[in-house]
Amino acid sequence: MMRSANRSACLFVLLFAATPLGVSAQDARVWQLGAGMWPGVGIHAGYVKAQTVFTLDAILYVHAHPTVDYSINWLQLSGGIGAALRPLGVLRSIGYAKYGYGDVDIGIRFGPSFMFPTDATRADKNKHFNLFLDPFVRLSFSIGRRTMFLETGPLEPVIRVGGWVTLR
Repeated sequence: MMRSANRSACLFVLLFAATPLGVSAQDARVWQLGAGMWPGVGIHAGYVKAQTVFTLDAILYVHAHPTVDYSINWLQLSGGIGAALRPLGVLRSIGYAKYGYGDVDIGIRFGPSFMFPTDATRADKNKHFNLFLDPFVRLSFSIGRRTMFLETGPLEPVIRVGGWVTLR
């Protein structure tokens, strides 16, 4: 498990270094690129349209669950669409908060999920296709002039980090 956490941390550092400068967490169209950890490891990429009061998301997830000997027990591919409310944006729009260095999104995504087990049992063969519902909380924040995010939700891996890359 430690080896997979190190790989996720390296991927996060690479994404942070590749994120261009000048991305605002408010009113932006961005690519969300990130790594996931615990349980297992994963990557995700997608489109986020961030407005003052809400965001619209379309995200693809790839998640692997390694065993104790670091072989992959199963691979999961998921794709979801969703939306989120930005409570700080609501306060800003009515004049009660200034725009700071970050924002909070509280939302939900749903979509199909495909599981590919390496050592499928009879029960696993019946679970190749599922629909998921992923309520999530995302904190977007600036580090210097780069916008990063930390996200959590029940879809594994439950801890997701990464950066926002501006669409021009």
